[in-house]
Amino acid sequence: MAPNPSRPSARPSASSSSYRRSRRFHKMLRLFMVMVVFMVLTSVLTALVTGGPQRLFGMIQAIATPDAPRLRLNAGEENARIRPLSDDLAEELMAQLLQPPSSDAEAAAAAVLNKEDPIQKFLKKTKYKPVCLTARSVPGQTAAFDIAPDQVKLFFHFNGTTVAADSLEALAKYDPAVDGTCYILLEARWAAQKSWEASRKGLYCFALQYDRPAVFELNGTAFDPGELLVIYAQYLTADDKVTVQSDLPFSPDFAAYGDRERIALVPLSYDLRPGQYQASLTAGDQTETFQITIKDKEFPIQNLTVKDEVAEATRNAASAKEFKGKIEPVLNERDAVLSWSGETQMPVPGARLSTLFGVRRYVNGASDSYRHTGIDLAIGRGTEIKAVNGGRVIFSEQLTQTGNTILIEHGLGLKSWYYHLDERRVEVGDAVKKGDVIGTVGSTGFSTGPHLHLNLSVNGTYINPCTALDAPLLREPLK
Repeated sequence: MAPNPSRPSARPSASSSSYRRSRRFHKMLRLFMVMVVFMVLTSVLTALVTGGPQRLFGMIQAIATPDAPRLRLNAGEENARIRPLSDDLAEELMAQLLQPPSSDAEAAAAAVLNKEDPIQKFLKKTKYKPVCLTARSVPGQTAAFDIAPDQVKLFFHFNGTTVAADSLEALAKYDPAVDGTCYILLEARWAAQKSWEASRKGLYCFALQYDRPAVFELNGTAFDPGELLVIYAQYLTADDKVTVQSDLPFSPDFAAYGDRERIALVPLSYDLRPGQYQASLTAGDQTETFQITIKDKEFPIQNLTVKDEVAEATRNAASAKEFKGKIEPVLNERDAVLSWSGETQMPVPGARLSTLFGVRRYVNGASDSYRHTGIDLAIGRGTEIKAVNGGRVIFSEQLTQTGNTILIEHGLGLKSWYYHLDERRVEVGDAVKKGDVIGTVGSTGFSTGPHLHLNLSVNGTYINPCTALDAPLLREPLK
């Protein structure tokens, strides 16, 4: 039977179905555009009613002006792109930094005790986590923008101190005295490029963890036996452990020296054999190896004659036991802060050097000998004796063998000893400055006449006092 042409087909053609979908889409698009226009008109009318033309112009600027660009930060092999802080965070951070110090003494003391830091307080409060890169060298850090800003301000906040700069190049040159975390604020401004644009600005917050390889420096590479080896170290923190591999018998203990360095004092005993020694110092993944020469030095021999009654009364088993029992307990006293600085004060100006350091001494023709641990300075009885440098008196007593005896701790185990005094003018616990009078010359104990016996020692090992008297024992700390 032939189909009826007036009867519709039961299944629509593909072209008619596509046409209907296209009509629905255009309907929805027109509806969406009407809604957008409605919202824009509503916003414009609201702006005009509530804020006038100025608010309307601000809205147009906000739409037309792009955001501040990201900051490109590079530190060696690490790099990052950093967004500016939101307006709210930036405002809160600047308010925290510009907050005046508390006038309340108790609050100020508590802040110091708790080591409160405005940046850290801000980060803790807002839970904002700044990008942190590791800085292993200076220079080595760079910052840049795709569009160069017209004005830049940098604020380096390190260990409670803020340093300001006005160029991106300052980031590469910033060289903190010690390693640690430095929080950095960077404020950048861009002038408007078009008449209808607003100027742009951004506040960026990031951190650099300075972790530079330790740098070691020695005060020399060739020494006489009985001299002092001094090791200076930069970029070494109190938590850094230094390991030593050496055929020299020492284990350096580093302490703060000025603001930029740490220091270790290594006494080289007069008993060391001459020759070449090697010392390798390792801190973290940094190792430095040094060649150290101990020179061949011949110490003189001295044959000393002392009245038998003096020798028997002052140099015997009982006096040796007394000396050991009294002195050994204070040898371990070690102040963490070094009080020694600059040139060494001659304790008795004008005295004659009568016995050298390290002399091998025979008394009254005896077959056995002992080493002279210091120097003898002969001068008239009653001459005032001055402290060779600043420190703390740790011993002041009369002993059978050494007579009136004073010991001063100068920090880090560096001590000065004064024997055979006629009069002691300081007591244990007294703080003394370089040049302070501590007593007078005498001939008490095992002595042949008025003189001062002066020792210097580091952690119980004697060093030559003449070395310290001839030139400063330590160089000045780095500034």
